[in-house]
Amino acid sequence: MLASSLSSSEDTINSLNSIDSMNSLDSINSIDSIDSIDSIELLNRNRERENRHYHNYFYPSLLMNAKITRIRRIKRLSNWYSNLDPWYDILQEACTYLSMWNILFPYFFRVDKSTLQYTRLVCSVGGAYMTWIHPKTIPVHYLQLYVEPPLTFLLDFLSHHYFFLVSWGFPWTWQIRKHQIMNNDIGVVCNHSFYQAFWIRWIVILYYVWFGVESTKERYNVRTSDIIKILVFSEIFFFFFH
Repeated sequence: MLASSLSSSEDTINSLNSIDSMNSLDSINSIDSIDSIDSIELLNRNRERENRHYHNYFYPSLLMNAKITRIRRIKRLSNWYSNLDPWYDILQEACTYLSMWNILFPYFFRVDKSTLQYTRLVCSVGGAYMTWIHPKTIPVHYLQLYVEPPLTFLLDFLSHHYFFLVSWGFPWTWQIRKHQIMNNDIGVVCNHSFYQAFWIRWIVILYYVWFGVESTKERYNVRTSDIIKILVFSEIFFFFFH
């Protein structure tokens, strides 16, 4: 009797241990499944966050696809046009871009030539950086456009480099300015006061103070390191060629 009771108790203990082990495995598997579900949701949330501006945008590059018929092109254009915001909202959103400040400020404010040249230089450098280095695409939020190469080259020239060339002249004249600064005006360049340096850059400074760095990064789809590189290269170019 004693032996049989001991064996039955051992069997009970073993069965309980097996149940505990199965429960632990089930709990681990459930935790893993929860973790995997959470990671998938987090990944999808990040993707939605990255594409929240662009999933409903119009891609002009699609019109260049030979497989799209003329009727479908017209339908895409009509759908895009019908979904645009009212013109006053478009104008308000357009004024959040530095390139628009670059164009409109001389008509509403008395802007010094050096200030205008510096602002257009930053726009030109920033446009070239976004077109050729990162992100190589240009989101135009107020028109709900997502421009990809090769159309980015045309848009970059019309909105950034054209006004830069109007202010700075053609590249073969920059060498003459460089020699004039290096030979005759080096003392003036090195002895610029803080007030003069601020006054030349006041439009760019006001833009970043008004909208903030994070908003600028989201608007242009760039990183903080990209903004720093654009400003540093602009300063180097402005020092040697202004």
